[in-house]
Formats: sequence, C-alpha cells, structure tokens
Amino acid sequence: MPYLRTLTILKTLIIATVLLPTLAIAQRSQQLPQPRQPGQWCPVGWMASGSYCVPGSDKAPFAIPKNGWCPAGWRESGSYCIRSGSAVMQPTTKIR
Repeated sequence: MPYLRTLTILKTLIIATVLLPTLAIAQRSQQLPQPRQPGQWCPVGWMASGSYCVPGSDKAPFAIPKNGWCPAGWRESGSYCIRSGSAVMQPTTKIR
C-alpha cells in the first residue's frame, strides 16, 4: 500500500508541475484595459481604444497607471509603468 500512496503523490506532483506554468501563461494574456485620459500616451505594446489603453497583443508588457514613481522592477512608458528587468525607481513627470 505505501507504494500506491507514493505513486499517487508522484502523479500529483507531475501534474502540478505541468499545470502551474500553463496557468501562469494564461493569466498573463488576461490583462485588463487601463483607463486613459485625453492627451495621455499608452504604454509600449498597448494601443488606444476609446478612453482606454488595451494590450496590442498577448506579448504586451504588464502595465499599471503611473502615480508619481514607478515601483521597483517597473519602468515609465507613456502615462504608465510597465514591468521591466530593472529594479531602479525613476521619477515621473506629469503630462499636461
């Protein structure tokens, strides 16, 4: 019986190892449109659609509205912060 239990645990671990990256990829492609004010630019990889910025493709970087500084690991792009490989925080400028 311990053999069957070990086999069940191994199967569960293998399935989890395969499913978790798949779920992460699916999550990445479900980015929500971001509100856009008149005169604001959409981030790189995104495009304007009415009063929103929407991902231009499933490869568009994650974006959040810029509010002062971009968080660590994000960089400024238009009126937004996009996820980047750099952890340097940069000051932002207001768009008039």
